[in-house]
Amino acid sequence: MPVLCLAALAAATLSHPFDHSAWDRVLKAHVNGAGEVDYAAIQRDRRDLDQYIAQIGRTSPANRPELFPSRTARLAYWINAYNAFVTRGVVDHYPTRSVRDLGVLSGFFWRNYYTAGGASMTLRSLENDILRAQFKEPRVHFAIVCSANPLEREAARP
Repeated sequence: MPVLCLAALAAATLSHPFDHSAWDRVLKAHVNGAGEVDYAAIQRDRRDLDQYIAQIGRTSPANRPELFPSRTARLAYWINAYNAFVTRGVVDHYPTRSVRDLGVLSGFFWRNYYTAGGASMTLRSLENDILRAQFKEPRVHFAIVCSANPLEREAARP
């Protein structure tokens, strides 16, 4: 009986991969066709963003690899996490005109810490130590948003 229970649990876990729907709702509701983000609207209704950030904080490919069965699932997670963290950083300091106003030179990307799967990291470490070093994906620069590039209107998909 225990073997059957473990098999059923494993099948259920694989059929329910990491859920990006809260982030997807943020993007669809608050990013226009040109990729511009309505940070004021997100600040007024942070529920989905905060839910997604909390979910990222609890779960990552490092601590729950069974939820990320492929390289593309792991890459999508880290791209979405990076973009959500940048959005959160801007929303937390809104109103501002640009991420540059939030202290790029004083450390917005390397002094603010975020949590993914229980591990604390900066945006710079997420970009360089995870996205670039582990995936060696040259197009990653175009997928992550430093609040200067346009943001896609939907979450990255595996």
